[in-house]
Amino acid sequence: MMKHANFTSPPKARDFNRKNCKLQRLNSLQANDLPFTIRQANSNDNPQLQQLYETAHCQLLGEQEQAMIVDFVTDTVGELIFVATVAERIVGFIGLWEIDAFIHHLYIAEDYQHRGIGSQLIMTMQQLCPEPLSLKCLTTNTRALQFYGNHGFTITKTVRDGNRTAYVMLQKK
Repeated sequence: MMKHANFTSPPKARDFNRKNCKLQRLNSLQANDLPFTIRQANSNDNPQLQQLYETAHCQLLGEQEQAMIVDFVTDTVGELIFVATVAERIVGFIGLWEIDAFIHHLYIAEDYQHRGIGSQLIMTMQQLCPEPLSLKCLTTNTRALQFYGNHGFTITKTVRDGNRTAYVMLQKK
């Protein structure tokens, strides 16, 4: 089973089997001279993941979200979670519903954005799942929409909430 891949030196080929997903090889990456590691999450990561999850929700949705209770463990039940770490600190994570090849969560700490970490997390999931990845994104999250567009995702469906657009569905072909 794959434990982690350090992106400061080329990793060796690894096999990872879980349901219909298989990891054949992770590519080496060193983004902006920032050494980071991508590895599968474990229960010891939950406190850091909860903090990152809460922070991301508040930044994205503002005060309306602060009144809501967000629980990382509950909201990611059944998902395959990979984390990005810098010096043992979790700086990002991605959650995948494997059966649908659906990215349910992708969050990067604000101080670590634009350093290739989100790109590497997506590439990791692409290597794990043979089916095209899909996700949904709030239309108000323009930075994320641009990021996904730059990574080959295209809008497949728009879901409206009353008179305004709530979110879009995207798929990578």
